[in-house]
Amino acid sequence: MLALIPDPRRPPDATATAAITTFLGAHTGTPVTLQLPGSYADVVDGLQRGTIDAAWLESLGYLAIKPRVNVNLVTRTAECLPTYTAAPKPAGCKPVAGRQSIILCSTGVTISELTDGRDWSGLKAKSFVFGDPASPGANLWPRYYMRRNHVDPDHDLAHPTVQPVAAAAALQIYNSQSDCGAFTGDPRPSVLNLAPDIFERTRVVFVAPVALPGDPQVISAGLNQKQAQALSRALLQMGTDGSIAGALNSLYGAQGLRPATDSDYDFLRRVVADVNPAAPAMLLPSPSASPHA
Repeated sequence: MLALIPDPRRPPDATATAAITTFLGAHTGTPVTLQLPGSYADVVDGLQRGTIDAAWLESLGYLAIKPRVNVNLVTRTAECLPTYTAAPKPAGCKPVAGRQSIILCSTGVTISELTDGRDWSGLKAKSFVFGDPASPGANLWPRYYMRRNHVDPDHDLAHPTVQPVAAAAALQIYNSQSDCGAFTGDPRPSVLNLAPDIFERTRVVFVAPVALPGDPQVISAGLNQKQAQALSRALLQMGTDGSIAGALNSLYGAQGLRPATDSDYDFLRRVVADVNPAAPAMLLPSPSASPHA
């Protein structure tokens, strides 16, 4: 049983999930079925009860469940870097583990490019839109770098707001409703049909020097050794097999999977400890009455 990221705002693509479960089943010799948990609490409950053998998580979700259940980290998602232009990611681009956190501003705003360790005072008094409070790239990462560079995100910005939907936040900046905002990756290609000149009216002023660690794939430590080894090999093969690349991209925008270790998430732990130690717990409400099937 493979559980996917519990996110009702982002239901998984049915064709992609079918391709992935078929691939894993063929490469493990055991049928793989899919579960769509209602919350991370359901993931913890399923791993503890043995009704979930493996899970595809978000990076913060990994920090949330790790102290509560014994899992082995196998892989993490890899993506091609954004072009920061209207051009799509080039065919044959080389995926790198993790994603980028950026700050995007309206071109109508006077602000210099931001560099870690330099002057960030130009960001003060700017209206700013953050992503979901539990989003590493659109909330925790930018707050961490603001604080490092002497900008208090709660008091130095004008009218900081939260918009969990990246496309809506990008349009907020495009329509001059906010001066700047934080994002995981570049949201602008997703709104070109609504704002064809968004690349002319906005610009990236900061790309975090440390990338987000990528979405992890974990296996329950309670799974028998033979099955766990077969599933680990299948995940690693899936990460570089071109026949499944389209499904990975359709599922969560990944262009591959790379081997992962727990230490890959140490910088995320540092950011969480500095910005919002309660962030992982925000993903753990009470288990649903009945997990989604």
